[in-house]
Amino acid sequence: MANVIRQKLVLAGSGSASGGVYQEVKITGEGQVVGNLDCTDFKVYGTSRVDGNVKSQSFKIFGTSVVVGNVDSDQVRIYGTSDIGGDLSVKRLKLHGSSQIGGSLTGDDLQIGGEITIQQDCEAESFSAKGGFTVGGLLNAGTVQIQLFGPCSAREIGGEIIKVTRSGLAYRLHKLFHALVPGTENILNADSIEGDSIYLEHTKARVVRGSSVRIGPGCEIDYVEYKDHFEQAKGAIVNSSVQL
Repeated sequence: MANVIRQKLVLAGSGSASGGVYQEVKITGEGQVVGNLDCTDFKVYGTSRVDGNVKSQSFKIFGTSVVVGNVDSDQVRIYGTSDIGGDLSVKRLKLHGSSQIGGSLTGDDLQIGGEITIQQDCEAESFSAKGGFTVGGLLNAGTVQIQLFGPCSAREIGGEIIKVTRSGLAYRLHKLFHALVPGTENILNADSIEGDSIYLEHTKARVVRGSSVRIGPGCEIDYVEYKDHFEQAKGAIVNSSVQL
């Protein structure tokens, strides 16, 4: 495939095209691609649907995009809405809109500034969230940093450094949004959280395990297991704790 001549594919207005090997794929209206795509750049400014997989160096969504299969790209930026039926594999993800992933999400650097739902697992070197997320399986990263600007949940969370906070601005926005939409809480829900250094605020979890564990304000934890250090803020709920 190294000698394949890549040409541009531009869909403006309403149109469709077959999958294949391209340089830039640009959709500015309402476009559909039938088949797998292999391209350098995939850009959507309108509404798009790909009935297949997408492999690219750059994947940018400014409008609405549906990919029935998997997406494998070096750089992914989503400012609009994306729906990926399979897995998303990236080196770097910046999400400022919303995304649905039917499979797993893997990458080096994941930055979540909007809202994302991952049906299966999420694995990265670095995971940073300043929005809302749902992970149906395991969220695992070397560094996990979560600022609670929206409801967050994962079945399990693992990492070396795990930090969950809710800033003053996030708290004010939470109060406003909670008043407008009753029953919505900007908290982290997880069955289990395990890491080396853990600091949690406004988190509900069944089990927390770590070397150094600090339970901050707004937390409700059933059981804490720690090796070296344990702190519990005034008002935080920890039903039981054990030092190994």
